[in-house]
Amino acid sequence: MKKEDESSSKIKKLLTSRNVLIGIIFALLLFQYIKFNGILGDFSFMQGKSTSLVSEVGELKDSYKKIGDDLSEIRNFLRMPEHNYTNFSSDKNTAKSDDENENKLQLALFSYIDYLSIQGKKDSSVKSAQSVLEDLAQNQQFFKILANNDLISSLNNSADAVSLKITDQNGNDILTFYLDKNEGKLFRKTPNSKEEISADDSEKFKTELFSFLDKNSGDLKTAAKNIKSKKSEIEKSINSAEAQKKANETHANLNSSPSEKDLKITYSILNKSQEPVGEIVLDMKTLDITLVDKNDNSAVIKTSDISKELVPFLSKLDAKTFIGKKVEKTLSDLKNILSDKGFKSLMSKARLNISDSPREDDDRFYYDISNSQGNKLSSIVIEKATGTVNILKPDGTTLQNLLFFGKDSKKKL
Repeated sequence: MKKEDESSSKIKKLLTSRNVLIGIIFALLLFQYIKFNGILGDFSFMQGKSTSLVSEVGELKDSYKKIGDDLSEIRNFLRMPEHNYTNFSSDKNTAKSDDENENKLQLALFSYIDYLSIQGKKDSSVKSAQSVLEDLAQNQQFFKILANNDLISSLNNSADAVSLKITDQNGNDILTFYLDKNEGKLFRKTPNSKEEISADDSEKFKTELFSFLDKNSGDLKTAAKNIKSKKSEIEKSINSAEAQKKANETHANLNSSPSEKDLKITYSILNKSQEPVGEIVLDMKTLDITLVDKNDNSAVIKTSDISKELVPFLSKLDAKTFIGKKVEKTLSDLKNILSDKGFKSLMSKARLNISDSPREDDDRFYYDISNSQGNKLSSIVIEKATGTVNILKPDGTTLQNLLFFGKDSKKKL
């Protein structure tokens, strides 16, 4: 009887309100967990079967997430380890990553197919235009028209271009067909015009060309002759003794070999470093000659007589090199520093002297620093070859660049 009382007492102790509550919660938790995992298993199966089905049950997915959050709170209350019941977020991120990779691949493939399409059209255009030019160069009717107008043709085929050039008996360019193989474009150029044309219809191309030559060969010859005359005028002025003398004085180089672009013939004026500082430009359309200062956009002179205006133009032209300008500016800056009252006060307190004007040799400008006894301590030098400012020891060895002088350098003095 005593044992039964003790057993009954133990059961009463266990059946407290707190323990009963915990038991009920645990039973609910177990029931919901089993049910929830069963639902998740069904949903995972549906998700694998169809992405469209997944989108239709999006709201249901949100409900699952809320249930999972509730279960996590219960587990936290019971001091049980938390558990992630759904993997929707990671699946979403994975899907997003897959979409991004697929989009990049798609864009790359689209781009490549587009390139193949464009390249195919370009190759076809080049092949067609080249065939027309090569056939034309052997066409008997073409030869007759050239002979009737005292013209000559020549065909040139290179890796980058095909050109059919028509000249007069003096070698002046009258008409040029230029096929750019890289761009797949065909151009027609006369002495005063340039345009892109098509040769898709070879018969139409030939008919229009023959008619054009018969009607315009005289005007084309005149235009080519006038351009040649203007070029001779420019080159004569460039090679004149007066212009060459002035160029030497200003350290400029007059280039008598022109370049041609966009119907403009350009003679460059270079400095010692081969940097362009000026130009003489001939407009092939209007035959105007223009003098251009590359350092001053406002200094553009349209001249009617280059023989008289070239020398004055060269006199005003700044042909200094970049390094030369740097050296000149550094000299000017040092001059201003040496005349500064604060710097003079510093030198006086330090009982040091520095030369007001630099001495010079072929390589450097020197500002010597000496003490009150007249002993030279060092020199501040400007290198003519680079424009850098260095500290030079009395024995002639370079200590270091003045701009990099610091505490570590002071220890070496």
